[in-house]
Amino acid sequence: MKFRTFTLILLFVFIAVFSFAAERGNQKEYPVSNPLFYSFNSLISFDQLTSDFIKEATGSSLDEANKSLQKLYTIPADKRTFDNTMLELDNIYNKIGNVYGSIYLMGNVHPDDEVRNQANESRQEFSKFFNEIQLDENLYKAVKDYSQTAEAKSLTGYKARFVQKTVEDFERNGFALSKEKRDELKIINDKLSELGILFQKNIAEVDDYLIVDEKEIDGLQDDY
Repeated sequence: MKFRTFTLILLFVFIAVFSFAAERGNQKEYPVSNPLFYSFNSLISFDQLTSDFIKEATGSSLDEANKSLQKLYTIPADKRTFDNTMLELDNIYNKIGNVYGSIYLMGNVHPDDEVRNQANESRQEFSKFFNEIQLDENLYKAVKDYSQTAEAKSLTGYKARFVQKTVEDFERNGFALSKEKRDELKIINDKLSELGILFQKNIAEVDDYLIVDEKEIDGLQDDY
């Protein structure tokens, strides 16, 4: 789904933020709350992050997302609007994406093994959640029902595109398949996510080196 592209974008953004945080030196202000719950456009205190904070943020954000989805499901088809369906879905993606993006980054770059390992465990939980909602019949029905309303058919520009692409994403991700095949696909997607995270973890933790002579690095800068 769109989270694979979204994840790569977040990785570059959070690397920049993490680098800036590292330059704060002794200017530490220890938080009374989880640094992963941050306000818009504020500095994230990655240097104060612990594995417990990651667990807390993972559980809390997934719980909030599921509760928001349950509310979205219960809206009657004839009461659906862009704001209470499509905008709400986008808000759910955005809120959980903010937490997931930070945790994804920490699973790759945090210097502490415990924090990094917990981040990778949490990434598996998020991946399973994303796999579930891309094959969620209730969510698909909510979006599909809205797409067939008079309001949806009158949309233009980015709103019309958002509705169209969301329906297409669902159908390309498995809703053209039978229920039995969708369940099988979800198992496959979960396994792929698990293997992908394990592969990235192994790459991030590799401790290897090359031995070269001066001639072989001719042309590189002196600090190499």
